[in-house]
Amino acid sequence: PLEYELNNTFGTLNMLRCTCESKINRFVYSASSAVYGNTEQLPCKESNSIDPISPYAAQKYYGEVLCKIFSEVYKLETVSLRYFNIYGERQKIDGAYAAVMGIFISQILNNQPMTIRGDGEQRRDFTYVGDVVSANILSMNSKKVGFGEVINIGTGKNYSVNEIANIIGGEKINVNPVIEPRESLACTDKAKELLNWEPKTNIRNWIKKYKKDLGIKNE
Repeated sequence: PLEYELNNTFGTLNMLRCTCESKINRFVYSASSAVYGNTEQLPCKESNSIDPISPYAAQKYYGEVLCKIFSEVYKLETVSLRYFNIYGERQKIDGAYAAVMGIFISQILNNQPMTIRGDGEQRRDFTYVGDVVSANILSMNSKKVGFGEVINIGTGKNYSVNEIANIIGGEKINVNPVIEPRESLACTDKAKELLNWEPKTNIRNWIKKYKKDLGIKNE
């Protein structure tokens, strides 16, 4: 927690300060849907209660607070994008920062069963990285943002971990659960209104193409 605190909070503060000193007009912050915690208010709206259940989530929320403060006090244009479970090409497939889809792909490539935490019915709003890039570019240029707004970047549709494993295909085993939100699902109305943004990538089609690119046979 201490190492992440230094990176996430002081790192964001330093970037905001340098942005002001460099006379850059706008700062787009990579926020996180983790700030909602284990909420039952679904789909998550930006006005939902904040209830982080990890140091990382709390730190990411503090970054949003800093952005809002810099907009109000230093007149720096800021906007915070709450990303929902990003996937895509060049995603990490091993190490501490690999997400569930990357871990599954790594296990398939190594002829191992996919390890599913708990019952696998935890659901996530998986969002393609190319769609996230589009949201960032739109945030840079939109005349409707820049005053510390917070905007969800997700698809408005979620899948269980079991469903993702079934789409990928292969042997599965269940292992011990971890503390994590049971479900995430984005309300994207604000992104449509302020950024004219909508996700375009179908996860089923993408996984099929991704497996082919990696040389994994589609069943």
